[in-house]
Amino acid sequence: MHNQTNQPLINPMEFVSEKPPFIPVDDWEPEEQDMIFQTAKDYIFVNISRFFGLENNRDFNSFIISSKYKRAYNNPDIREHCCKYMNYFEKYYDKEQELCAFYARTKFLIDCHPEYNQDAFFYDLVKYIAHGTISLKLGFMNEANYKLNLDYHYKKNPVLCYENVHGKVLMKISLIMCAMIPLLCHFMYKRDIRNSSTFLLSIYDKIINIGDVDIYSKLYETSTSNVSINAKRNQGIWNMQDIRGTNITLHSEECVQNILINIMPKYVYNQNPVLFNYRSIQRSTDFQIIDIAYECNFISLSSSRRDEDLNSEFDKFESFLTKEDESLYLQKVVSEKDAMSRIELTYGPFDPEEIKHYRYALSDGVKCPVNAFQQELIFNIFYKDFGDPQAINAINLDGYIKLIIAARKILLQNNLVMLPYIISSKVTRLSSRKSINRKELTRIEASPLYKLVVDKYKDESIIKKILSILGTILSSEFTLIDYGGQYDGKKINVIPELIGEEILMYVMLI
Repeated sequence: MHNQTNQPLINPMEFVSEKPPFIPVDDWEPEEQDMIFQTAKDYIFVNISRFFGLENNRDFNSFIISSKYKRAYNNPDIREHCCKYMNYFEKYYDKEQELCAFYARTKFLIDCHPEYNQDAFFYDLVKYIAHGTISLKLGFMNEANYKLNLDYHYKKNPVLCYENVHGKVLMKISLIMCAMIPLLCHFMYKRDIRNSSTFLLSIYDKIINIGDVDIYSKLYETSTSNVSINAKRNQGIWNMQDIRGTNITLHSEECVQNILINIMPKYVYNQNPVLFNYRSIQRSTDFQIIDIAYECNFISLSSSRRDEDLNSEFDKFESFLTKEDESLYLQKVVSEKDAMSRIELTYGPFDPEEIKHYRYALSDGVKCPVNAFQQELIFNIFYKDFGDPQAINAINLDGYIKLIIAARKILLQNNLVMLPYIISSKVTRLSSRKSINRKELTRIEASPLYKLVVDKYKDESIIKKILSILGTILSSEFTLIDYGGQYDGKKINVIPELIGEEILMYVMLI
Protein backbone atom coordinates (compact mmCIF):
# COMPACT_ATOMS: atom_id res chain seq x y z
CA MET A 1 0.00 0.00 0.00
CA HIS A 2 1.31 3.37 -0.94
CA ASN A 3 1.27 6.35 1.36
CA GLN A 4 -1.31 8.63 -0.25
CA THR A 5 -0.04 11.71 1.51
CA ASN A 6 3.53 11.17 0.41
CA GLN A 7 4.60 11.66 4.06
CA PRO A 8 7.15 9.31 5.60
CA LEU A 9 5.74 6.74 7.95
CA ILE A 10 8.51 7.48 10.47
CA ASN A 11 9.67 10.96 11.40
CA PRO A 12 13.50 10.94 11.39
CA MET A 13 13.57 13.83 13.91
CA GLU A 14 12.21 11.51 16.56
CA PHE A 15 15.64 9.89 16.74
CA VAL A 16 17.54 13.20 17.03
CA SER A 17 18.04 14.18 20.67
CA GLU A 18 18.24 17.89 21.30
CA LYS A 19 21.26 19.17 23.19
CA PRO A 20 20.09 20.26 26.66
CA PRO A 21 20.28 24.02 27.20
CA PHE A 22 23.35 25.30 28.97
CA ILE A 23 22.72 26.33 32.60
CA PRO A 24 25.32 28.64 34.18
CA VAL A 25 26.56 27.43 37.53
CA ASP A 26 25.22 30.48 39.38
CA ASP A 27 21.71 29.81 38.02
CA TRP A 28 21.85 26.05 38.55
CA GLU A 29 19.65 24.44 41.21
CA PRO A 30 20.91 20.94 42.06
CA GLU A 31 18.51 18.06 42.48
CA GLU A 32 18.82 15.53 45.29
CA GLN A 33 20.85 13.06 43.22
CA ASP A 34 23.31 15.84 42.36
CA MET A 35 24.25 16.53 46.00
CA ILE A 36 27.56 14.67 46.12
CA PHE A 37 29.09 17.49 48.15
CA GLN A 38 26.96 18.54 51.13
CA THR A 39 27.59 20.81 54.08
CA ALA A 40 26.71 21.26 57.73
CA LYS A 41 28.26 23.35 60.47
CA ASP A 42 31.96 22.40 60.82
CA TYR A 43 31.75 19.85 58.01
CA ILE A 44 31.65 19.24 54.28
CA PHE A 45 30.46 15.74 53.38
CA VAL A 46 31.53 13.97 50.19
CA ASN A 47 30.11 10.58 49.34
CA ILE A 48 33.42 8.70 49.00
CA SER A 49 32.81 5.61 51.16
CA ARG A 50 31.38 3.82 48.11
CA PHE A 51 34.89 3.80 46.58
CA PHE A 52 35.86 1.36 49.36
CA GLY A 53 32.76 -0.79 49.01
CA LEU A 54 31.18 0.68 52.14
CA GLU A 55 27.71 1.92 52.78
CA ASN A 56 27.20 5.65 53.24
CA ASN A 57 29.67 6.01 56.13
CA ARG A 58 29.22 9.47 57.65
CA ASP A 59 32.55 9.48 59.50
CA PHE A 60 34.55 8.55 56.43
CA ASN A 61 32.61 10.97 54.23
CA SER A 62 33.19 13.94 56.55
CA PHE A 63 35.82 16.61 56.00
CA ILE A 64 36.20 18.79 59.10
CA ILE A 65 36.08 22.55 58.55
CA SER A 66 37.08 23.79 62.00
CA SER A 67 36.81 27.45 63.02
CA LYS A 68 39.75 26.81 65.33
CA TYR A 69 42.05 26.53 62.33
CA LYS A 70 40.33 28.68 59.67
CA ARG A 71 37.23 30.54 60.77
CA ALA A 72 36.61 32.17 57.38
CA TYR A 73 36.26 28.79 55.64
CA ASN A 74 33.69 27.60 58.17
CA ASN A 75 31.37 30.37 57.07
CA PRO A 76 28.09 28.87 55.73
CA ASP A 77 28.30 30.96 52.55
CA ILE A 78 31.74 29.70 51.52
CA ARG A 79 30.92 26.08 52.45
CA GLU A 80 27.75 26.20 50.36
CA HIS A 81 29.59 27.97 47.54
CA CYS A 82 32.26 25.25 47.37
CA CYS A 83 29.65 22.49 47.48
CA LYS A 84 27.49 24.02 44.74
CA TYR A 85 30.41 24.61 42.37
CA MET A 86 31.85 21.14 42.92
CA ASN A 87 28.46 19.45 42.53
CA TYR A 88 28.03 21.30 39.22
CA PHE A 89 31.52 20.20 38.20
CA GLU A 90 30.77 16.57 39.06
CA LYS A 91 27.44 16.57 37.19
CA TYR A 92 28.55 18.18 33.93
CA TYR A 93 32.32 17.92 33.65
CA ASP A 94 33.59 15.06 35.83
CA LYS A 95 31.16 12.26 35.05
CA GLU A 96 33.89 9.73 35.80
CA GLN A 97 34.07 11.30 39.28
CA GLU A 98 37.83 11.54 39.20
CA LEU A 99 37.74 14.31 41.83
CA CYS A 100 35.75 12.12 44.25
CA ALA A 101 38.20 9.26 43.75
CA PHE A 102 41.07 11.63 44.61
CA TYR A 103 39.15 12.76 47.71
CA ALA A 104 38.71 9.13 48.80
CA ARG A 105 42.41 8.32 48.38
CA THR A 106 43.59 11.50 50.10
CA LYS A 107 41.12 11.17 52.99
CA PHE A 108 42.41 7.65 53.64
CA LEU A 109 46.02 8.87 53.67
CA ILE A 110 45.28 11.81 55.98
CA ASP A 111 43.26 9.78 58.49
CA CYS A 112 45.15 6.49 58.48
CA HIS A 113 48.76 7.39 57.70
CA PRO A 114 50.33 9.94 60.08
CA GLU A 115 53.52 9.84 58.00
CA TYR A 116 51.59 11.47 55.13
CA ASN A 117 53.15 14.89 55.64
CA GLN A 118 52.56 18.37 54.28
CA ASP A 119 55.05 18.06 51.42
CA ALA A 120 53.46 14.84 50.14
CA PHE A 121 49.99 16.32 50.56
CA PHE A 122 50.88 19.47 48.60
CA TYR A 123 52.55 17.39 45.89
CA ASP A 124 49.32 15.40 45.39
CA LEU A 125 47.13 18.53 45.34
CA VAL A 126 49.28 20.17 42.67
CA LYS A 127 49.64 17.02 40.59
CA TYR A 128 46.01 15.89 40.59
CA ILE A 129 43.97 19.11 40.99
CA ALA A 130 46.08 22.06 39.85
CA HIS A 131 47.37 20.01 36.91
CA GLY A 132 46.31 16.82 35.17
CA THR A 133 42.87 15.88 33.89
CA ILE A 134 40.94 17.39 36.82
CA SER A 135 42.53 20.76 36.03
CA LEU A 136 41.59 20.36 32.35
CA LYS A 137 37.97 19.67 33.30
CA LEU A 138 37.93 22.66 35.66
CA GLY A 139 39.24 24.70 32.70
CA PHE A 140 36.32 23.52 30.54
CA MET A 141 33.86 24.54 33.25
CA ASN A 142 35.60 27.89 33.59
CA GLU A 143 35.48 28.61 29.84
CA ALA A 144 31.80 27.71 29.60
CA ASN A 145 30.70 29.84 32.57
CA TYR A 146 32.93 32.89 32.03
CA LYS A 147 30.74 35.66 30.57
CA LEU A 148 32.50 38.86 31.66
CA ASN A 149 34.02 41.35 29.27
CA LEU A 150 36.95 42.95 31.06
CA ASP A 151 38.58 45.92 29.39
CA TYR A 152 40.47 47.97 31.99
CA HIS A 153 43.34 49.92 30.42
CA TYR A 154 45.77 52.28 32.12
CA LYS A 155 48.30 54.01 29.85
CA LYS A 156 50.52 55.06 32.75
CA ASN A 157 50.84 51.54 34.15
CA PRO A 158 50.11 48.61 31.82
CA VAL A 159 50.43 46.19 34.72
CA LEU A 160 47.11 47.51 36.03
CA CYS A 161 45.31 46.56 32.80
CA TYR A 162 42.78 43.76 33.19
CA GLU A 163 41.47 41.84 30.19
CA ASN A 164 39.48 38.65 29.84
CA VAL A 165 42.62 36.53 29.89
CA HIS A 166 43.26 37.81 33.43
CA GLY A 167 39.64 37.37 34.48
CA LYS A 168 39.65 33.75 33.31
CA VAL A 169 42.85 33.02 35.23
CA LEU A 170 41.38 34.54 38.42
CA MET A 171 38.24 32.42 38.09
CA LYS A 172 40.23 29.27 37.28
CA ILE A 173 42.35 29.74 40.40
CA SER A 174 39.17 30.26 42.43
CA LEU A 175 37.76 26.96 41.11
CA ILE A 176 40.95 25.11 42.03
CA MET A 177 40.79 26.60 45.54
CA CYS A 178 37.17 25.49 45.94
CA ALA A 179 38.19 21.97 44.95
CA MET A 180 41.01 21.99 47.54
CA ILE A 181 39.43 23.72 50.54
CA PRO A 182 37.70 20.67 52.14
CA LEU A 183 40.96 18.71 51.91
CA LEU A 184 43.08 21.62 53.18
CA CYS A 185 40.84 22.23 56.18
CA HIS A 186 40.69 18.53 57.06
CA PHE A 187 44.49 18.26 56.87
CA MET A 188 44.92 21.32 59.14
CA TYR A 189 42.56 19.75 61.67
CA LYS A 190 44.17 16.30 61.62
CA ARG A 191 47.75 17.64 61.77
CA ASP A 192 46.91 20.45 64.22
CA ILE A 193 48.32 23.20 62.00
CA ARG A 194 47.68 26.43 63.92
CA ASN A 195 49.27 28.94 61.51
CA SER A 196 46.64 28.54 58.82
CA SER A 197 47.71 31.63 56.84
CA THR A 198 51.26 30.36 56.30
CA PHE A 199 49.94 26.90 55.47
CA LEU A 200 47.40 28.14 52.91
CA LEU A 201 49.78 30.63 51.29
CA SER A 202 52.31 27.79 50.84
CA ILE A 203 49.91 25.83 48.63
CA TYR A 204 48.26 28.82 46.96
CA ASP A 205 51.72 30.02 45.94
CA LYS A 206 52.05 26.80 43.93
CA ILE A 207 48.81 27.33 41.99
CA ILE A 208 48.69 31.11 41.61
CA ASN A 209 50.64 31.37 38.35
CA ILE A 210 48.83 28.90 36.12
CA GLY A 211 49.17 29.59 32.42
CA ASP A 212 51.25 32.43 31.03
CA VAL A 213 49.90 35.16 33.32
CA ASP A 214 51.83 36.38 36.39
CA ILE A 215 48.69 37.03 38.37
CA TYR A 216 50.50 37.60 41.68
CA SER A 217 52.45 40.54 40.22
CA LYS A 218 49.23 41.98 38.85
CA LEU A 219 47.49 41.68 42.21
CA TYR A 220 50.49 43.22 43.99
CA GLU A 221 50.67 46.17 41.58
CA THR A 222 46.92 46.69 41.96
CA SER A 223 47.26 46.67 45.73
CA THR A 224 50.30 48.99 45.77
CA SER A 225 48.61 51.45 43.43
CA ASN A 226 45.46 51.67 45.56
CA VAL A 227 47.35 51.85 48.86
CA SER A 228 49.67 54.56 47.51
CA ILE A 229 46.69 56.68 46.44
CA ASN A 230 45.19 56.27 49.90
CA ALA A 231 48.52 57.24 51.51
CA LYS A 232 48.65 60.48 49.48
CA ARG A 233 45.14 61.39 50.58
CA ASN A 234 45.85 60.57 54.24
CA GLN A 235 49.50 61.51 54.67
CA GLY A 236 49.14 62.46 58.34
CA ILE A 237 47.81 59.04 59.33
CA TRP A 238 50.26 57.11 57.16
CA ASN A 239 53.22 59.05 58.55
CA MET A 240 52.39 57.64 61.99
CA GLN A 241 52.29 53.98 60.95
CA ASP A 242 55.80 53.22 62.21
CA ILE A 243 54.27 52.51 65.61
CA ARG A 244 52.40 49.60 63.99
CA GLY A 245 55.50 48.39 62.15
CA THR A 246 53.90 48.80 58.74
CA ASN A 247 54.25 50.89 55.60
CA ILE A 248 52.85 51.01 52.06
CA THR A 249 54.87 48.00 50.90
CA LEU A 250 54.04 45.76 53.86
CA HIS A 251 50.38 46.71 53.87
CA SER A 252 50.12 46.11 50.10
CA GLU A 253 51.53 42.61 50.58
CA GLU A 254 49.06 41.92 53.40
CA CYS A 255 46.20 43.01 51.13
CA VAL A 256 47.33 40.56 48.44
CA GLN A 257 47.57 37.76 51.00
CA ASN A 258 44.05 38.57 52.17
CA ILE A 259 42.80 38.37 48.59
CA LEU A 260 44.45 34.97 48.07
CA ILE A 261 43.23 33.42 51.31
CA ASN A 262 39.83 34.99 51.93
CA ILE A 263 38.58 36.63 48.73
CA MET A 264 39.52 34.40 45.80
CA PRO A 265 37.62 31.32 47.01
CA LYS A 266 34.44 33.44 47.05
CA TYR A 267 34.52 34.48 43.36
CA VAL A 268 31.34 33.85 41.39
CA TYR A 269 30.82 34.14 37.63
CA ASN A 270 28.03 36.69 37.75
CA GLN A 271 30.21 39.25 39.58
CA ASN A 272 33.40 41.01 38.58
CA PRO A 273 36.41 39.57 40.50
CA VAL A 274 38.56 42.63 39.72
CA LEU A 275 36.09 44.96 41.45
CA PHE A 276 35.87 42.43 44.27
CA ASN A 277 39.65 42.73 44.74
CA TYR A 278 39.57 46.53 44.63
CA ARG A 279 36.90 46.62 47.30
CA SER A 280 38.86 44.19 49.47
CA ILE A 281 41.97 46.40 49.32
CA GLN A 282 39.94 49.47 50.26
CA ARG A 283 38.28 47.71 53.18
CA SER A 284 41.58 46.30 54.45
CA THR A 285 43.12 49.77 54.37
CA ASP A 286 40.16 51.28 56.19
CA PHE A 287 40.02 48.57 58.85
CA GLN A 288 43.77 48.34 59.46
CA ILE A 289 45.05 51.88 58.88
CA ILE A 290 42.53 54.70 58.49
CA ASP A 291 39.50 54.01 60.67
CA ILE A 292 40.96 52.32 63.74
CA ALA A 293 42.58 53.51 66.94
CA TYR A 294 46.18 52.68 67.79
CA GLU A 295 46.69 49.27 69.34
CA CYS A 296 49.24 50.59 71.84
CA ASN A 297 46.95 52.64 74.08
CA PHE A 298 47.46 51.93 77.79
CA ILE A 299 44.22 51.08 79.59
CA SER A 300 44.19 50.78 83.36
CA LEU A 301 42.05 48.02 84.76
CA SER A 302 39.85 48.94 87.69
CA SER A 303 38.19 46.55 90.07
CA SER A 304 35.91 49.22 91.46
CA ARG A 305 34.01 49.85 88.23
CA ARG A 306 31.39 47.17 87.79
CA ASP A 307 28.65 46.35 85.31
CA GLU A 308 25.11 45.31 86.12
CA ASP A 309 26.32 41.75 86.80
CA LEU A 310 28.90 43.08 89.32
CA ASN A 311 31.79 42.07 87.04
CA SER A 312 34.88 44.28 87.42
CA GLU A 313 37.36 45.17 84.69
CA PHE A 314 39.69 42.59 86.29
CA ASP A 315 36.99 39.93 85.83
CA LYS A 316 36.40 40.92 82.20
CA PHE A 317 40.12 40.94 81.45
CA GLU A 318 40.52 37.44 82.88
CA SER A 319 37.49 36.19 80.96
CA PHE A 320 38.75 37.71 77.71
CA LEU A 321 42.25 36.28 78.23
CA THR A 322 40.80 32.81 78.82
CA LYS A 323 38.75 32.93 75.63
CA GLU A 324 41.59 34.37 73.57
CA ASP A 325 44.20 31.76 74.44
CA GLU A 326 43.71 29.20 77.19
CA SER A 327 47.40 28.27 77.28
CA LEU A 328 48.36 31.93 77.68
CA TYR A 329 45.87 32.28 80.51
CA LEU A 330 47.26 29.20 82.26
CA GLN A 331 50.77 30.62 81.91
CA LYS A 332 49.63 33.84 83.64
CA VAL A 333 48.00 31.86 86.44
CA VAL A 334 51.13 29.76 87.01
CA SER A 335 53.31 32.90 87.06
CA GLU A 336 50.93 34.54 89.53
CA LYS A 337 50.93 31.56 91.90
CA ASP A 338 54.71 31.27 91.79
CA ALA A 339 55.19 34.99 92.48
CA MET A 340 52.64 35.01 95.32
CA SER A 341 54.35 31.99 96.93
CA ARG A 342 57.67 33.84 96.98
CA ILE A 343 56.04 37.01 98.32
CA GLU A 344 54.37 35.06 101.14
CA LEU A 345 57.66 33.38 102.06
CA THR A 346 59.42 36.75 102.13
CA TYR A 347 56.82 39.02 103.72
CA GLY A 348 54.38 36.58 105.29
CA PRO A 349 52.78 34.74 106.81
CA PHE A 350 49.64 36.83 106.38
CA ASP A 351 47.06 36.67 109.16
CA PRO A 352 43.69 35.55 107.73
CA GLU A 353 41.93 37.80 110.22
CA GLU A 354 43.94 40.81 109.03
CA ILE A 355 43.01 39.98 105.43
CA LYS A 356 39.35 39.73 106.49
CA HIS A 357 39.64 43.09 108.26
CA TYR A 358 41.12 44.72 105.15
CA ARG A 359 38.43 43.21 102.96
CA TYR A 360 35.74 44.71 105.18
CA ALA A 361 37.48 48.07 105.61
CA LEU A 362 38.15 48.49 101.89
CA SER A 363 34.82 47.27 100.62
CA ASP A 364 32.38 49.31 102.68
CA GLY A 365 29.66 47.08 101.24
CA VAL A 366 31.06 47.11 97.65
CA LYS A 367 31.95 43.85 95.94
CA CYS A 368 35.12 44.97 94.14
CA PRO A 369 36.95 47.48 96.38
CA VAL A 370 40.05 48.16 94.28
CA ASN A 371 41.00 51.78 93.76
CA ALA A 372 42.90 52.29 90.50
CA PHE A 373 45.35 54.84 91.94
CA GLN A 374 46.16 52.73 94.99
CA GLN A 375 46.44 49.64 92.81
CA GLU A 376 48.99 51.35 90.57
CA LEU A 377 51.17 52.36 93.54
CA ILE A 378 51.13 48.79 94.88
CA PHE A 379 51.64 47.02 91.55
CA ASN A 380 54.66 49.21 90.76
CA ILE A 381 56.45 47.62 93.73
CA PHE A 382 55.73 44.02 92.65
CA TYR A 383 55.90 44.01 88.83
CA LYS A 384 59.48 42.74 88.99
CA ASP A 385 58.39 39.80 91.15
CA PHE A 386 55.76 38.68 88.65
CA GLY A 387 58.00 39.09 85.61
CA ASP A 388 55.12 39.47 83.16
CA PRO A 389 53.08 42.66 83.81
CA GLN A 390 49.90 40.80 82.87
CA ALA A 391 50.48 37.97 85.35
CA ILE A 392 49.86 40.28 88.31
CA ASN A 393 46.32 40.81 86.99
CA ALA A 394 45.55 37.15 87.69
CA ILE A 395 45.46 37.73 91.46
CA ASN A 396 42.18 37.57 93.36
CA LEU A 397 41.02 39.99 96.06
CA ASP A 398 42.82 38.14 98.87
CA GLY A 399 46.01 38.21 96.82
CA TYR A 400 45.59 41.94 96.27
CA ILE A 401 45.20 42.51 100.01
CA LYS A 402 48.34 40.46 100.67
CA LEU A 403 50.21 42.76 98.27
CA ILE A 404 48.89 45.79 100.21
CA ILE A 405 50.21 44.38 103.47
CA ALA A 406 53.52 43.36 101.90
CA ALA A 407 53.93 46.81 100.29
CA ARG A 408 53.42 48.47 103.67
CA LYS A 409 56.10 46.20 105.22
CA ILE A 410 58.57 46.92 102.38
CA LEU A 411 58.20 50.68 102.73
CA LEU A 412 58.47 50.55 106.53
CA GLN A 413 61.64 48.44 106.26
CA ASN A 414 63.12 51.19 104.07
CA ASN A 415 62.46 53.84 106.73
CA LEU A 416 59.44 55.51 105.14
CA VAL A 417 56.99 56.72 107.77
CA MET A 418 53.96 58.19 105.95
CA LEU A 419 53.67 56.56 102.51
CA PRO A 420 53.41 52.99 103.95
CA TYR A 421 50.14 53.92 105.64
CA ILE A 422 48.82 55.92 102.66
CA ILE A 423 49.50 53.05 100.27
CA SER A 424 47.69 50.61 102.62
CA SER A 425 44.80 52.92 103.51
CA LYS A 426 41.24 53.26 102.29
CA VAL A 427 40.97 55.99 99.65
CA THR A 428 37.93 57.95 100.81
CA ARG A 429 38.26 60.73 98.24
CA LEU A 430 40.38 60.63 95.11
CA SER A 431 41.23 63.85 93.29
CA SER A 432 43.54 63.14 90.36
CA ARG A 433 46.10 65.77 89.42
CA LYS A 434 48.68 65.84 86.64
CA SER A 435 50.84 68.60 88.11
CA ILE A 436 51.75 70.38 91.32
CA ASN A 437 52.09 74.07 92.15
CA ARG A 438 55.34 76.00 91.89
CA LYS A 439 56.08 75.87 95.62
CA GLU A 440 55.76 72.09 95.74
CA LEU A 441 57.77 71.73 92.53
CA THR A 442 60.60 73.89 93.89
CA ARG A 443 60.70 71.85 97.09
CA ILE A 444 60.90 68.49 95.35
CA GLU A 445 63.49 69.66 92.81
CA ALA A 446 65.68 70.82 95.70
CA SER A 447 65.82 67.29 97.14
CA PRO A 448 69.09 65.36 96.61
CA LEU A 449 66.96 62.34 95.68
CA TYR A 450 65.41 64.22 92.77
CA LYS A 451 68.67 64.26 90.83
CA LEU A 452 69.17 60.55 91.51
CA VAL A 453 65.71 59.80 90.14
CA VAL A 454 66.39 61.90 87.02
CA ASP A 455 69.73 60.15 86.47
CA LYS A 456 68.17 56.71 87.00
CA TYR A 457 65.25 56.99 84.57
CA LYS A 458 66.34 59.74 82.13
CA ASP A 459 62.73 60.01 80.96
CA GLU A 460 60.62 63.14 81.12
CA SER A 461 57.42 61.10 81.20
CA ILE A 462 58.58 59.38 84.43
CA ILE A 463 59.15 62.75 86.09
CA LYS A 464 55.68 63.89 85.04
CA LYS A 465 54.24 60.67 86.48
CA ILE A 466 56.02 61.25 89.80
CA LEU A 467 54.63 64.77 90.02
CA SER A 468 51.16 63.45 89.17
CA ILE A 469 51.37 60.89 92.01
CA LEU A 470 52.46 63.57 94.45
CA GLY A 471 49.72 65.98 93.31
CA THR A 472 47.04 63.28 93.60
CA ILE A 473 48.11 62.31 97.14
CA LEU A 474 48.13 65.95 98.26
CA SER A 475 44.63 66.50 96.84
CA SER A 476 43.01 63.27 98.05
CA GLU A 477 41.85 61.93 101.41
CA PHE A 478 42.87 58.64 103.04
CA THR A 479 41.59 56.68 106.05
CA LEU A 480 44.05 54.55 108.02
CA ILE A 481 43.50 50.77 108.18
CA ASP A 482 45.12 49.70 111.44
CA TYR A 483 44.25 46.08 112.23
CA GLY A 484 44.08 45.64 116.01
CA GLY A 485 45.30 49.22 116.57
CA GLN A 486 43.73 52.32 118.08
CA TYR A 487 43.99 54.47 114.92
CA ASP A 488 41.87 52.27 112.66
CA GLY A 489 39.48 54.43 110.63
CA LYS A 490 41.27 57.72 111.41
CA LYS A 491 41.94 60.25 108.64
CA ILE A 492 45.59 60.58 107.59
CA ASN A 493 46.91 64.14 107.64
CA VAL A 494 49.32 64.31 104.73
CA ILE A 495 52.46 66.41 105.35
CA PRO A 496 53.56 67.89 101.96
CA GLU A 497 57.25 68.27 102.90
CA LEU A 498 57.48 64.65 104.04
CA ILE A 499 55.38 62.93 101.40
CA GLY A 500 57.32 64.55 98.55
CA GLU A 501 60.57 63.12 99.83
CA GLU A 502 59.02 59.71 100.41
CA ILE A 503 57.60 59.61 96.88
CA LEU A 504 61.16 60.01 95.56
CA MET A 505 62.35 57.23 97.90
CA TYR A 506 59.47 55.04 96.68
CA VAL A 507 60.43 55.62 93.04
CA MET A 508 64.06 54.69 93.77
CA LEU A 509 62.83 51.35 95.20
CA ILE A 510 60.86 50.22 92.13
